[in-house]
Amino acid sequence: MTTKKAPAKAPAKKPRSTAKPKESATPKRAPPKPQPLELAQLDSALLTKCTAAVILGGSISYVDRLIASGKLAAVRDGDRFTRIRASEVKRYAASLA
Repeated sequence: MTTKKAPAKAPAKKPRSTAKPKESATPKRAPPKPQPLELAQLDSALLTKCTAAVILGGSISYVDRLIASGKLAAVRDGDRFTRIRASEVKRYAASLA
């Protein structure tokens, strides 16, 4: 007599978890908001990189590249902040036109 082997069982599927995914320890930051564009009318005003990017029609990384290449002069405000004079942004925008 030959013995028949039982058919192999398919591995059991894990039930889907209905629990919410864990939130990360650091909350997500909101994207930076530009300053009021009326501030750019003052030549001595110090603008953020975000505001300069809006005026020049580019991104913050575009402004970073301009600062790194020396095409746009910037002022360091402490260790964290970089500001650009409104007169510098106007000068660079005029050179593009």
